[in-house]
Amino acid sequence: MTLSPLVEDWKLSVATAPNDTFFANGSLWGMYGDTSGTANPFGSQAANAWAQGHTGSMANVVGVIDTGLDYTHPDLYLNIWLNQREIPTSLRAGLSDMDADGPITFRDLNASANAAHVRDVNGNGRIDAGDLLNDARWENGVDEDGNGFLDDLIGWDFANKDNDPYDDNNHGSHVGGTIGALGGNGIGVAGVNWNIQMLPLKFLSAPVLVGHRMRSGRLIILLMPRSGPIPPSVFWPPITPGAEVSSPKLCLMRSQGPRSRISYLSPRRGITAAITTPRRAIRPDIQPRR
Repeated sequence: MTLSPLVEDWKLSVATAPNDTFFANGSLWGMYGDTSGTANPFGSQAANAWAQGHTGSMANVVGVIDTGLDYTHPDLYLNIWLNQREIPTSLRAGLSDMDADGPITFRDLNASANAAHVRDVNGNGRIDAGDLLNDARWENGVDEDGNGFLDDLIGWDFANKDNDPYDDNNHGSHVGGTIGALGGNGIGVAGVNWNIQMLPLKFLSAPVLVGHRMRSGRLIILLMPRSGPIPPSVFWPPITPGAEVSSPKLCLMRSQGPRSRISYLSPRRGITAAITTPRRAIRPDIQPRR
């Protein structure tokens, strides 16, 4: 038997004290904890969890309901969710699960063993969601999983009614970085989960920003248009700027019907929908309807 020489496909440190630029220089104050190298008793304590070996799991999926995700970003691309049921049948049998964790992820697709089934379309030196969405072998015009969302390989764009939830605002990518930026890769930031699958569900485009804050158990919706008027009946349930609702709710922009975003998540058990705001975060315990 002849062994082929080893080729490094991607490198990710398992060190629990991350070497990411903005963690190392003290900028990620929110990730520090009571006993981290840079102590912050008011931080998220994420660094304390990392020190105990808790860096997330690729078995977990988080739905990021925001302005989308920059799925080409070097700190995010490996942690973007891939819809297993939408992988074309013609490709699935030939793909190798390199880390033997069950699903085919972007970590697997960046391995040389899968090189024949992917193509670096955008030329950035790595295989990311943008490459799949521009490869006719993957984006084949077939609704493989039969859910009514054509070629929903990585998520959905409800604002523009298509399968490309790319972030044209950067807010969603900032949120995604906090949730699941790669840790220990020597660049950028480290998210709470170094290992996670993030499912981008874009419901806002660049012109509009929605802020939320909690007050006495109620969710206050503040609409702040950045350019142009907000279209009539764009939110469901119907709501006016500054209005209160009787209990915490997520108001969603209309696209394919008032409940299309929730119905997209509902068949996917175990996915938690999390939303954040420019200044404060809503607790990420809003669960999709089972």
